Amino acid sequence: MEQLTFSSAQEILGFLDSALGRDLLLVPVWMRNLAYRLACLQEPDNTALLRRAASDLQFVGPDWNDTAHQLLRSAEALEAARRDGGLGH
Repeated sequence: MEQLTFSSAQEILGFLDSALGRDLLLVPVWMRNLAYRLACLQEPDNTALLRRAASDLQFVGPDWNDTAHQLLRSAEALEAARRDGGLGH
């Protein structure tokens, strides 16, 4: 857990890819949520990451649907701002 806490977003995603690629239930839900939260905090403008985190939240059950929808809305707003020239990414 400590290693995950101090990892970069790309390292966190690599961990999730590796672990979840073997078994979707290998990583407990609370750890998945924390891992995605840490990655999203590091890269808040990464729309692919926001969508991926939202998808994972939707996978684990309806308790997280509001948070998943919020992440999707954030990704859509970022993409709209980029289309309109509001962000340089």
